[in-house]
Amino acid sequence: MIPGKVIKLSAPRIKPSLVAERGACFIPTKTMRPKLKKIWLVWNPKAQFPRRYHKTKEEATLEAWRLAVKNPGNSFMVMEAVDVRKLELKKP
Repeated sequence: MIPGKVIKLSAPRIKPSLVAERGACFIPTKTMRPKLKKIWLVWNPKAQFPRRYHKTKEEATLEAWRLAVKNPGNSFMVMEAVDVRKLELKKP
């Protein structure tokens, strides 16, 4: 973040460091809470972030078992998405 630059925040509890990108400042235009679809992710903490999501907990659990069998010694977590936020930004 550039010292002396002011970032106007219209959304509550957003830290200026979260909206500063490579020294450029952005102003939040709108904070939304989109409708959350029930989804589950399977994640191995020693690998990349999940790229796929599952529509049911059962599908995610089966995928976790499949990956565990294919990758012995690795842990696979089944995680449910519980909240979502979307912030639209514009350059000042």
